[in-house]
Amino acid sequence: APGVDVRSSVPGGGYTTMSGTSMASPHINGVVALMRQANGNISVEDIKEIIFKTAYDLGDPGEDNDYGWGMVDAYAAVMNTSAAPSAPIVDGPTDGIAGDTYDFTLNSEDPEGDDIYYLIDWDDGSPSDWIGPYLSGEEIDVDHIWDDPGTYEMRAKAKDTHYAESEWSEPYIISMAENQKPTKVDIDGPSVGFGGVEYEFTFVSTDADGHDLYYRVSWDDGEDTGFIGPYASGETITLSHKWKTKAEYWIKAWAQDTLEGESKQASHKINILTSNTRQISRNVLIAEFLEHFMGRFPNTFPILRNLFLSQ
Repeated sequence: APGVDVRSSVPGGGYTTMSGTSMASPHINGVVALMRQANGNISVEDIKEIIFKTAYDLGDPGEDNDYGWGMVDAYAAVMNTSAAPSAPIVDGPTDGIAGDTYDFTLNSEDPEGDDIYYLIDWDDGSPSDWIGPYLSGEEIDVDHIWDDPGTYEMRAKAKDTHYAESEWSEPYIISMAENQKPTKVDIDGPSVGFGGVEYEFTFVSTDADGHDLYYRVSWDDGEDTGFIGPYASGETITLSHKWKTKAEYWIKAWAQDTLEGESKQASHKINILTSNTRQISRNVLIAEFLEHFMGRFPNTFPILRNLFLSQ
């Protein structure tokens, strides 16, 4: 801005020429007033950017200590202060689960057809940066994750290539519920077996939010599947296992959804009657099985039990 030998009024009446920043400031204020008249919503930062960008460069190219950014160009600054785009229209879901990703659309139009940038306030302390450029009137997709349950008022604003900013959009309200953990796993399979023989078991759990599930199974003999999947909620999976040593084993299982919500532990007992290294006849295997069966159900088939135990 001109700040050298500028004619100005002085206290007590009369005029003189003066130099310095006090002479430059009125010119800048006048340019800012013209820019505000052209676009009442333009921000202070954007006003500075336009003035720097449109200044007539003096001295060394670019900013320097003698001339700063150069001499202000009022006409160019005002011409780069266009009418603002319309406030964006926001559309998308109105409820969801905290931790999931949700998609939204934004749309704004610029009176001069300039390209548009968007700024989004997600109302959770993590506003976006300006994103773009996009065509005027182009519907764009954005997504976000809210980590905590609650009700949020999402807003967006648009800015054109001349830094003219729209008003904020109307608040778009979305409610985030807490993730529900999967149900306890239902385990189905044999409760009695023999060492070295592989047995099949089924596992199923459901997720109230419809998330895919991962399963973890501990076979109680030092082997563990870790979490495997994903599987659809309610889908039954089948796994097989064999034990080497005669003992009582507790199969334990857990389900975990895609947000790491974990079910309560489920258990299923199986008795392995023999070790797989023991060489025994088919009749002995049957006898041991019947003995185990009668031990568990002492009131069943009393005559058969007495005959068997008397051998």
